[in-house]
Amino acid sequence: LEVTRVGIRAVHVPRAPIPVAVSAGLAGGLTEAPPGTVVVPERIVDEDGPASQCDGDLVAALRDAAQRLGFTALGGSLLTSATVVTGSQRARLAAQGHVAADQESALLARRVERFAVCRVLLDTPLRELDPRWARPGLAALDPRLWAEASWLARHAPLYSRRSAAVVAEAWRVLSRAAPADAV
Repeated sequence: LEVTRVGIRAVHVPRAPIPVAVSAGLAGGLTEAPPGTVVVPERIVDEDGPASQCDGDLVAALRDAAQRLGFTALGGSLLTSATVVTGSQRARLAAQGHVAADQESALLARRVERFAVCRVLLDTPLRELDPRWARPGLAALDPRLWAEASWLARHAPLYSRRSAAVVAEAWRVLSRAAPADAV
């Protein structure tokens, strides 16, 4: 198992072909699902390009892992956006059938043979973040956003660990069930 941080907008995607990958981390919710909800979509849509189907076996393993850990995983479609999605844009994208948005998954999916996503909702229509967090360095300096910064400091690491725990549990089960080169 190799973990690679690709960064926002997948700026650090390895150049070498990747046989199997799971995009894990945080996402913005587009529906009324609360923060902390696990999302394991069947497909990913790039706002600038085609949709990609996630690998069914990996999706099933991630959903099973989430359930074993006590989480319900939302399915559906995840949109990869070039910007943070906020306000009325959430409702418009939800009406198109998307349950969440991130900034990396579709960009990574283009370089992978087998692919899945495990994201945890950080912000949602019920818990909207200020759009200024699109530039976190500047937002953190604004005293009007410090209460929100405190909430983010508590919840972003918690939800990131939740995503990682689901991926680790799925990997544990998959690696026991199949030869190393098959996963």
